[in-house]
Amino acid sequence: VALPTLGAKLVEPTRRSVAESQAIVLMDRIAQAEKAYLEAKVRDIDGDGVFDYADLPTLLAWDGLKVPIEMSPEHLDHYRYQLEVVASGTGRPRFTCVVEPLVRRGLKGRAFSTNELGQRRFTIDGARPTAQSPEL
Repeated sequence: VALPTLGAKLVEPTRRSVAESQAIVLMDRIAQAEKAYLEAKVRDIDGDGVFDYADLPTLLAWDGLKVPIEMSPEHLDHYRYQLEVVASGTGRPRFTCVVEPLVRRGLKGRAFSTNELGQRRFTIDGARPTAQSPEL
């Protein structure tokens, strides 16, 4: 016996949870690739002798990339990925990867972030996660 109203209500959260899971996996892969990039000592942005992280286009084009980062059009249709890099001239190199949902049909999703310390945070309203946001 089919329950159309119950089924319709369950479809959207299931799609959303799958999309969120994929976004988190991709965010974690970007973080792993950043760590490998830094360890490979590829570039020193400010010339201070301390190597730095890569911005997203540089990271995706890096020929030493060992972690598969596939940003399919379907994936990019649901989330925006931002990679913010701070050069070591500020003390130590840092990065923050932020994954924000693209609003569809008035529905907001959860946003996620991670950094070079492995701190993973989220918000339930799609706002950018901060240091005070809950841990993922």
